[in-house]
Amino acid sequence: MQTPKTRNGSSDVPQKVSPRAVRQLKPTTLDIDSASSLSQATKSSKERSPKVTDRRSPRSPVIERKRPSKISELESQISQLQNDLKKVRDQFILSESCKKQAQQEAEESKEQLLALSANLKSHKNKFWIFVLLEKLVFLSSRNCRRRDMACRSEL
Repeated sequence: MQTPKTRNGSSDVPQKVSPRAVRQLKPTTLDIDSASSLSQATKSSKERSPKVTDRRSPRSPVIERKRPSKISELESQISQLQNDLKKVRDQFILSESCKKQAQQEAEESKEQLLALSANLKSHKNKFWIFVLLEKLVFLSSRNCRRRDMACRSEL
């Protein structure tokens, strides 16, 4: 049977025990008297010091003066952004009109190309017809010469 292995390596070494927290004992009558005198001392010092609300500094006029400048700064930023937006809109409209014009020109070029292609096809057909006619004329003239020679040889 196997013995279980421990993580620390050896089971002979005793584990360290953490010290327990020290519990506070209930205060005795002497402690209560000293605590009450302490609380009276703190009360008297609190009564002498100003209240928390009194300790706050009032808003300084500097902060109040900064707010309108901050508002005007933000308003100027808004107007600048509106101007920038208007410029961007104008550029967008211009680019869209240029795009439409380019598309229209491309469509016209495509139509011209199709017309030229059809014209070229027609010219090719005419060329081949011409070539065939020339060949036919050549062959017929050759046949005529042969007949003429055959007729002359008979005579």
